[in-house]
Amino acid sequence: MIGQGLAELMIAFGGEKKIVGLAYLDKSYSKYEKQIRQLSVLTDMWPSKEAILELQPDLIISMSSAFQKERLGDISFWNERGISVLTGINYTIGRTIDGFFEDIENIGEALHIENKTNAFVTEKKARIKEIQNKAVQAKNKPKVLLVASGGRETYDYYSPSLCVIDEMIEGSSGGDIQISEETYAEMSVESILAVNPDKIIITEFQKSDSEAAKNKGLLNPSLRNVTAIKNKHVMVADYTNAIRGSLELVDLYEDVAKFVHPELYKGE
Repeated sequence: MIGQGLAELMIAFGGEKKIVGLAYLDKSYSKYEKQIRQLSVLTDMWPSKEAILELQPDLIISMSSAFQKERLGDISFWNERGISVLTGINYTIGRTIDGFFEDIENIGEALHIENKTNAFVTEKKARIKEIQNKAVQAKNKPKVLLVASGGRETYDYYSPSLCVIDEMIEGSSGGDIQISEETYAEMSVESILAVNPDKIIITEFQKSDSEAAKNKGLLNPSLRNVTAIKNKHVMVADYTNAIRGSLELVDLYEDVAKFVHPELYKGE
């Protein structure tokens, strides 16, 4: 098992006893931290081929980026040795909510626990549909800017191909601001002023100081004329969940919907 996010999925669906080795932990907060540390962790980084072969696994579950020459080599290397490979879909450009659910379904099929994984996916998709049905009642479509913050004076822009939260903004009847043809770009204060969003969502790693991240924008005098700042319409979302999804993906979807159109959720 290579990748903390994929390990979390296996643990959530009761498949941790099948994990003979774990590698490449992203060091972000995990509610499964205790279970992860009870597993055989080969390394926090990319494991060697020799370390994996010594475990004699039947299956390697990993992000696709692992299978490069300088890391684990081609998938064919493992197949030739009788070891199957399952790669995560939502770890490359082109991330989608459906891709996240497909990763769960693929793990369920590989581990023969489809009853658990399919039930989870069905329930979460139904909740998303409820959110979308409520969102169509909205009478306006506020402009929403999504940025990532690393504690610097600038922000990072991620295109829709790099994160799933854009789908949440769109599904919540928000106007997702796209500022660049590039997949990733650094945003200055001037570029935020130029697009003048009605609302801003800042992504930060879970368990970081979300209030500090929010206040960084709200208290920045250079941004005082931005509509979102003037109206204090700033939200902080967990980075991992916003970028590639997590088991709390639908909870974030609902939080985004309430942030974009709070008037639709009055009394709830």
